[in-house]
Amino acid sequence: MASIRFLGNWSSNITASKRNISLLIDGRIAMDFGPHSLESLLEGGIDPCGLDTIFISHMHLDHYSGVPELLWYRAIHQCREPVHIVGPKGIGNNTKSLLELLHTPEAFEIFAEYHEEKYDNADGFVANHLIRDIGFRLETGGKVIFYSGDTSYSENVSKGAEKADILLHEMTYLNSDRQWADFWKHSTVSDVMKVFRESDSKLLVPVHLTTRTESHLNDSMVKDSRIRAPQSQINL
Repeated sequence: MASIRFLGNWSSNITASKRNISLLIDGRIAMDFGPHSLESLLEGGIDPCGLDTIFISHMHLDHYSGVPELLWYRAIHQCREPVHIVGPKGIGNNTKSLLELLHTPEAFEIFAEYHEEKYDNADGFVANHLIRDIGFRLETGGKVIFYSGDTSYSENVSKGAEKADILLHEMTYLNSDRQWADFWKHSTVSDVMKVFRESDSKLLVPVHLTTRTESHLNDSMVKDSRIRAPQSQINL
């Protein structure tokens, strides 16, 4: 059995009461960690020192900028077990540079280990975004979870999500917004559904939502019981 808790489900176009996409799997694995993900953990009564792995799909602010904040918290609270940070090429150097730019006190002990694009029971699949984005296929509790990060339609994402128990795929734009979706390399509703069909995943949870795609999702769930909203917690 595996559990997924949504610390946030929103795109970079943040609105009141929403938080950027971040997932907590089995209480110890995070997928993306943008601004305010730390507050979501604390508000949910989850100890940030209990995180052992963080997968970062790509290094845009809304998916990545909460990592230095987490490392500061862990240093202040003397969390000595290393957290494993997995992301695209350069994740280690970039994180260390951010910590330096933020004038992290020299007295802080940062216990972190960095891994590029795959780690332990997770494999990375390169998606199609403005910068290098890695979709992660994770096996945990006898279940397969695939998270796309940000991407336009990608055959490689469909391959990575093949027969997954749950597909967590970004859905930033409606079909009528195709021009903007192509410009920013994000997915429309039809792109997401195409990956869902091609991958033959059992369950679809669209994430990285906007006000418009959230409204569309609510209508879609009425028509297809295999589609779920990224709210609260899902147990597989």
